Amino acid sequence: LADTVFLLLWVPADVVSQRLQIQGLVKPPEKGAVRFHPYPHGAVSSGWQIAMDVWRSEGVVGMWRGLGATLAVHSPSSALFWLSYEHAKRWFAQMLHVAPEDSLRAQVAAGAIAGAASASLTTPLDTIKTRVQCAPTAKSLTVHFWEIVQESNGVRGLFRGFMPRVLASMPRSIVSLVGYELALKWANVSHLLPRDTGL
Repeated sequence: LADTVFLLLWVPADVVSQRLQIQGLVKPPEKGAVRFHPYPHGAVSSGWQIAMDVWRSEGVVGMWRGLGATLAVHSPSSALFWLSYEHAKRWFAQMLHVAPEDSLRAQVAAGAIAGAASASLTTPLDTIKTRVQCAPTAKSLTVHFWEIVQESNGVRGLFRGFMPRVLASMPRSIVSLVGYELALKWANVSHLLPRDTGL
């Protein structure tokens, strides 16, 4: 439930963010098609201008375009993130002969691995999500998938931006997870289930 509420709030901001990044890089759509941002040939517009343009031209659907694709990315990404983090943290802690919750080194290393693992394995889904959010006209996920494959003569197009995405995810994950562990310690709360603690 918390993830669903978060994504409902996050998707409009993500739509605006993605379109800000591609300003001037995408040709305008054909006459009569829905515009994806007001200045497609290099004139810089603000996030607020893009948000208002999307709202006027596409309405509520435009603001939440790619919600299904975002859910498809977030669910496996979150699962891989936490699974890889917990396993890596325990492995590093064993190597260092310390308790997982007390080792900053184990948390940092495991955080980097968790971020890299989740980002790398969900890159194809994220590429399609970005395509959905920035496309001049609304299309299905299947159509976007085949367009990417055809344009790149294979599935390698689905891994565009692979290294930047992985490298960007690692420090973000480290900061998030170390903060998470510190918050648990400060609140004196264990994130382990009763059966893990022997209770």
